[in-house]
Amino acid sequence: MRNSSLTNQMTQKEIQALKDQIQALGKSVEALKQKEKLLQDNEMKYKLITEKMTDIVWILDKELRTAYTSPSVEKILGFTPDERNNQAIKEQITPSSLTMVLDLLAREMEIDRKGPEDPERSQTLELESYHKDGSTRWLEVSVGAIRDEQAVIIGYHGVSRDITKRRKAEESLKNTEANFRRTFDESPLGVRIVSAEGDTIFANQAILNIYGYDSVEEFKATSAHIRYMPESYAAFQKRREQRRRGEDGPSEYEISIIRKDREIRYLHVLRKKILWDGKWQYQAIYEDITDRKNIEEALRKREEYFRELVENISDIIFTVDEKGIITYVSPSVERQVGYRPEELIGTSVFDLFTEEDLPRALSAFAKSIITKKETIPNCFRIKHKNGKELVMEGVGRNLLHNPAIASIVTNVRDVTEKTRAEEERIKLETKLKLSQKMEAIGTIAGGVAHDFNNLLLGIQGHVSMSFMNIDPSHPNYERLKHIEEIIDSGSKLTRQLLGFARGERKEVKAANMNEIIDQTTAVRLRIEELRTTY
Repeated sequence: MRNSSLTNQMTQKEIQALKDQIQALGKSVEALKQKEKLLQDNEMKYKLITEKMTDIVWILDKELRTAYTSPSVEKILGFTPDERNNQAIKEQITPSSLTMVLDLLAREMEIDRKGPEDPERSQTLELESYHKDGSTRWLEVSVGAIRDEQAVIIGYHGVSRDITKRRKAEESLKNTEANFRRTFDESPLGVRIVSAEGDTIFANQAILNIYGYDSVEEFKATSAHIRYMPESYAAFQKRREQRRRGEDGPSEYEISIIRKDREIRYLHVLRKKILWDGKWQYQAIYEDITDRKNIEEALRKREEYFRELVENISDIIFTVDEKGIITYVSPSVERQVGYRPEELIGTSVFDLFTEEDLPRALSAFAKSIITKKETIPNCFRIKHKNGKELVMEGVGRNLLHNPAIASIVTNVRDVTEKTRAEEERIKLETKLKLSQKMEAIGTIAGGVAHDFNNLLLGIQGHVSMSFMNIDPSHPNYERLKHIEEIIDSGSKLTRQLLGFARGERKEVKAANMNEIIDQTTAVRLRIEELRTTY
């Protein structure tokens, strides 16, 4: 009985152990079912992801045979997944791309051989793949290794993205940049690409010609303070500081440089910010304006020369338009007419003329409008600012047809004193001529007086002798008395003529004109009486 009881107990324990094992096994089976379902779900999920991806997902074995290709391969390369899987690697990509792949695998294997590395590392390549239509497509491929539990490579996985458009755009950009650089190099203008620090990144041939250097390297190796004149170097440093602070600074300016041969040249610069090799740099375009600057300087000196002449000349220079409005007047106008130039500019020139001379001035102006280049001299009276009349002499010239001047130009000078002196000279000449005439008359009068006085003395002598031989009772006695009186009157006349001839001053007294007339009449009657008697 005792043995039987022990046997039953052992049997019960074994049965319970079996039950426990069966229960544990059931749980394991349930867990496996759950894992299998999870794996199935994950597989479905990843399959759905890979099949819906626009990029190509693929798997290669260790011998580079395709084990899996996602359906997107057909959209990108035209092959179905099965067609792609049956292609050897050399049928999938171009020879140059295959070389890149083999080189990459060799490097990765060498890395694994030398020591432990990140097993999850991946590499990215740009490969040229064949399309089903015979063309090629550029793919950006991210590839990584598939390893076993001992980290030994048993295959490869990757994702390929179509970058054909991007690659073409980059090629186009490269070609554009190449053309851009070639255009720069062939440009007659100097072109530089500089950094914010002012360092030369690119310089075309024209820059070397302008500065006189043999190569870009020589140009880069020459310090900026050697290439610039001092004032331009100071401006260069200021612009550099502005760029360092993120400011744009001036986009247009002029600089003076020192060539390699020490010749000084002047440049006009246009500067702007551009994207160069993926970075923001500055493009500067240089135009050599030395010849223009020299011409401008010569013109400036010439202009200054003529301006000094005009502003310091004693004559007044007027320019007026076709309406007679003053457009310019030289500073000498203030010294001569009293008006400052700014007071007259914009006013009518005819406001200056006197009323008497205004019609002549208008007539002369009309004539100058009609004629071209012909000089028209004139003399007018104008009003000084203080109201005084001035006599002005001027010469006008119509240059309205000349675009550079487009005015009637008049050169005017004050001849008031000259005119007065001329008038005084004429008066003096008139007096002189009159004096000379009077002197001649006096000379003639003196000669006549002497001759007439000699005649009178002869008559007086005969009368005196006649008185010696005649009595007072003689009929001719009274006639002789009258003759003597006439001789006395003639004697007085000769004395007056001699006094006039000698320029003697005579005493001026009031005279009775009636007595003078009576005396003159009586003398005339006596002469007539004597003439008729004898």
